Amino acid sequence: MSENPIINSHPDSENNIERNFDALNQSSDFQQMEQSKLSLLKPNFKRAKVAQLFVWAVMAIEILSVISSYLQFRLLKDFENGEEVTELMIASNDTREQWMGISYTVLFIISGFTFIMWFRRAYYNLSIRTSAVHDHSWAAGSWFVPFLNLIRPYRIMMELSSKTSQLINLRTTQFTHSNSTLIGIWWTLWILGNFGGNLLMRETLSAETVEELLQSTSVAIGVSAFMIPVSIVTVLMIQSYAQKEELLTKLESTSNPI
Repeated sequence: MSENPIINSHPDSENNIERNFDALNQSSDFQQMEQSKLSLLKPNFKRAKVAQLFVWAVMAIEILSVISSYLQFRLLKDFENGEEVTELMIASNDTREQWMGISYTVLFIISGFTFIMWFRRAYYNLSIRTSAVHDHSWAAGSWFVPFLNLIRPYRIMMELSSKTSQLINLRTTQFTHSNSTLIGIWWTLWILGNFGGNLLMRETLSAETVEELLQSTSVAIGVSAFMIPVSIVTVLMIQSYAQKEELLTKLESTSNPI
C-alpha cells in the first residue's frame, strides 16, 4: 500500500516552511520596531519656517542699521568739517541709534532662540532615525560653550545633512547631496561675522573723539553690511535641510522601512 505524499512530506520541505515562517516573523517584528521608533519623531518644518522668518527680520534690521550708521557718519563728518550741527540733530541721531541697537538685540536673541529650537529638534529626529555622534542636547548646548562653539555646531550640521541624505538615498533612486559646501560657507561667514561684531563692540566702547567715533561708525557699517549675506546663506541652509527632512518623513510614511 502506497504512502500518502501529503501526510508524509519531505523533512527538508518542512524545514523550509519553518525558516520562511521565522523570517516573516522577524521581518514583521523589525517593521514594528521601526514604526515604533519613527513614531517618536517630532514635527520640525514649522520650526524651520519660524527660524527663517526671524533671520529675515534680523537681516532687515541690518539693512536699516547700515542706513542709520551712514547718517551718523555724515553727521560726524559735518561736525568735523565745522559745519553747523545742532543739539537737536545730535539728540535725534542718538535716539535713532539707540532704538536700532535695542531692536537688533531683541530680534537677534529671538532669532538665535528659534534657530537653536529648530537645530536641536532636527538633531533629535536624526538620533531617532539613526545613530548620532552626540546626544541631541549638544545641538543646543554647544553654542554656549567657549571654544567648543567654534566647531561643534558646524560638525553637527554637517552630520545632519550627510546622514539625512544617506537615509533619503536608501529610499529613493534620486540621489541627494549633503550640501557640505553651503554649510561650509555658512559657518565661515558666521565666524567672521562674530569676529566683526566683537571688533565693533571694542571700537564703540573705546571711542571718545570724533575721529574714533568716525572709525567705529565705519566698522558698524561694514559689519552690518557683511551680516546681510550671512543672513541670506543661513536662510538657504535652513531651507535646504528642512526640505530634506520633510522629504525623508514623506518617504518613511509611504514606504516600508529599510
